[in-house]
Amino acid sequence: MLIQHAELPEVTNELSVSLRLNILYYNPAWACERSEDRTPSLWLAPKDSAPDAQFSTTDCINTHSIGNGLSLNRWYHLVYTLSEPEKQLDFYIDGKWVEFAHIQQNIKFNNGPLCIGNDRFFDGITGLIGNFRYYNWRLSAEEAKVEYLSNAINFKSIKWTSNDTTITASISLKELDALYNYILPITFSSRGNSDFANEFKEKKSRNFHEYISEPITFSSEDRMIIQHAELPEVTNELSVSLRLNILYRNSEWACIFHKGERNEDRTPGLWLTPKNSALDAQFSTTNCLSTHLIGNGLSLNRWYHLVYTLSEPEKQFDFYIDGKCVEFARIQQNIIFNNGPLCIGNDRFHNGITGLICNFRYYNWRLSGEEVKNIW
Repeated sequence: MLIQHAELPEVTNELSVSLRLNILYYNPAWACERSEDRTPSLWLAPKDSAPDAQFSTTDCINTHSIGNGLSLNRWYHLVYTLSEPEKQLDFYIDGKWVEFAHIQQNIKFNNGPLCIGNDRFFDGITGLIGNFRYYNWRLSAEEAKVEYLSNAINFKSIKWTSNDTTITASISLKELDALYNYILPITFSSRGNSDFANEFKEKKSRNFHEYISEPITFSSEDRMIIQHAELPEVTNELSVSLRLNILYRNSEWACIFHKGERNEDRTPGLWLTPKNSALDAQFSTTNCLSTHLIGNGLSLNRWYHLVYTLSEPEKQFDFYIDGKCVEFARIQQNIIFNNGPLCIGNDRFHNGITGLICNFRYYNWRLSGEEVKNIW
């Protein structure tokens, strides 16, 4: 989202920014712009999503890392304040003062646009932002606390559609034009600016089917075949969830599930490695076979809940074990989906697992982190 300098409140020597933030995924790189003009700016650090508040001065760029990282799927209220007369930066999370810095040099304000999310040069956050406000004064600690508490009281939870996924978000009961309240809660992906109008588009038809409900025991030769026409129609996203209990470690690669007429067609595919039974998730792209080894191996005689998600629009693969995101990858090439059958267990090219499978579901959309927690 791009806001031109002329559309912002006129700033002389102080400013504040407040917003509500809900992170859906941890990005592997810095999220937001990194350039010389950084007054004001806020980033999330790679992997742990710790806020990093920055601004420019006459001699250098000031950076201030705050805390050890924000949690996923949780709303935070953030306030960034900056003052040249007071020579001070302050940062608040949920109404509490968590960071301040005394500034030695002169702060450099600028006439550039304000980018929320992807700035065309670097990835933005992957998450939701709401009630983004820009002030031309430095909010006091009392004002920051009052804003947090008043918004907490005047918010209600609603269900709405964003990127074809139902998400629990918040919407203000106050008038929408108050205090430069630029945006309602909308979802930002790391690859581009979010278009406000697109957030309220009619969601596409979503469908899933559970092919195995009660536990079924598989030997290395056993398989269940589901024809392509029997699966939910997939356009450019899919997810697979199941519960798995391994009874025996195979000496060779063991297939959990594999969709494809040929061995090279692997979208989606999930295997166990020889001997230690580590998960290996795979899918096909235009240039290569993408493989992702997950963890050091699963234990025997223990139930695991596994979720595999894949999205061409988001260019992202995610894998969850027992409700926790344990692997994700940004995809550079185009994902190749196929019209082959889905094999659970032995896929005719590899032996299957020796163990039990239940609650095997196939979805035609990418499950969100919140949806994964709900089905776990």
